[in-house]
Amino acid sequence: MLLKKGQISVEVLIIISALILSGIIFTSIFLSQVQSKNKNTETTNDKMNELNNNYKDLDEFDLDFTIDSPNQSSYINGTNINFKITPVSNNGSVICKWVSDISGDFTLATSSCNFNKSNLNAGNHIITIEVRDKYTIKTKQISLRIN
Repeated sequence: MLLKKGQISVEVLIIISALILSGIIFTSIFLSQVQSKNKNTETTNDKMNELNNNYKDLDEFDLDFTIDSPNQSSYINGTNINFKITPVSNNGSVICKWVSDISGDFTLATSSCNFNKSNLNAGNHIITIEVRDKYTIKTKQISLRIN
C-alpha cells in the first residue's frame, strides 16, 4: 500500500504509541520512587525529632576543668612539680590523663587529677591534659620547659 504525502502508516503509529506508553510508564515509576524517598525522609526526620526529645538537656552533660598547676612555665630538671586540675562534671567521677609530647603518658589514665612528678625529660614539653567522664572527653594543652 502506498502512502500519500502526509499520511502515517499503522506500523509507525504503533511504534509512536509504544514510545509514548513507555515514557508514561517510566515517568510513573520515577515519580513513585521519588515519593517513596520523600516518605522515607519524613519518617527519618520524625525519628530524629523523637530521639532528640528523649535525650536530656545537653547542659546536663557538661564537663570542664581548670588547670591549677603547674603554675610556672619553666622548671629545673629534678624539681618536684605538682600537676593538678579541678574537674567539673555533672556525670559523676572523671578520669584525668596527662601526656607529654616528650615524656609520653605520665599518669597512665588513672583517675588522679592531682599528683607530683620530678623525673620529666629535659626539653620544651607540650602537655595535653585529657579529662573524661561517662559522656564527654575534654582536652587542653600547656607548655612546660624543663632545663
